[in-house]
Amino acid sequence: MDPHGGCCNLMRPRVRRAANLLKGAQFVVERFGGRFPATAAELQEIPGVGPYTSAAVASIAFGEATAAVDGNVHRVMARLLTIPGATTERAFQAAVTAAAGELLDASRPGDWNQVRTRGGKESEVGARQCSAACASGLL
Repeated sequence: MDPHGGCCNLMRPRVRRAANLLKGAQFVVERFGGRFPATAAELQEIPGVGPYTSAAVASIAFGEATAAVDGNVHRVMARLLTIPGATTERAFQAAVTAAAGELLDASRPGDWNQVRTRGGKESEVGARQCSAACASGLL
């Protein structure tokens, strides 16, 4: 019998996120002396912080000219620029990241990286506006 009224399975992801957040904070204290990292490279050293999150934080909070590339960016850029390959291939990801970096407005990188965001939610432009059927008519 679950003493929490059946909510334990619902709480596990939140508890895991909180534990990871604590680990990240401890890492920042140990590795950076409590100073929050300001570059994408430093941010990626924090356990659980990957390329997308590090680029987003570095560009929005610190103005670093680095492109935040997620699945939507992969889909849109691949179709618009006819970049071949599967989204899981390293060569494909490198090509999309390089292309996104070339398009980045270095004077306003945070704004550029937030262009897909509206009201705190992803606009899902890659999924909504750039399906394979729609893209086939463009290319």
